[in-house]
Amino acid sequence: MDKFDLVYSLPMKSPVLHFIGFVIFVSYDLCSCFRLQMIPGIPTVGKYDTNYVDNIVLKTRRNGRNSDYALSVEFTSKHGMGNNNVSIHLIFYEYLHNEYRPSFVEMHYKICDLILKDTIFGPVIRRSGMTVCPLPAGRYHMMNLTFNEEFPSIWPFEKGKLDFIAKNEPSAQEFARANVVLSFKMIK
Repeated sequence: MDKFDLVYSLPMKSPVLHFIGFVIFVSYDLCSCFRLQMIPGIPTVGKYDTNYVDNIVLKTRRNGRNSDYALSVEFTSKHGMGNNNVSIHLIFYEYLHNEYRPSFVEMHYKICDLILKDTIFGPVIRRSGMTVCPLPAGRYHMMNLTFNEEFPSIWPFEKGKLDFIAKNEPSAQEFARANVVLSFKMIK
């Protein structure tokens, strides 16, 4: 029995229920064949405290003409980053009327929860080689990060900006800030 038979085998008492069943069938069929591609644009490094991190490098590139855009992140951590001492804040802005306006999409994590437990950005970070937490002090390279498979298939806007803010958790002192311009595209 396929999904078409399942929708139309339900007893339909009224035209309204029939219409709702058809809408569910169409929306399920459309969601299964499309996925959202997040395309990183120009990244910029904002202010950062050299007592905590140093040598932050953000790059965006394509590896070939038909390949996806990839984001590369490099930084030197001067202190160990554990679950309780660093929080990561991802704040999305919508590009609307020639300016970036805050959207309702915000994600806040402890660093170990982001690396080990998150279902959207966690797999991307783990594929880059960061698989353990807490992170000891040292140089880190996350190369060729692409966000295609993990991202939800529905997104509220097409163009925007992502602010990345790292804070020292007990004092909520911000020690690093960066942002990247993003565009979202539905692909088959």
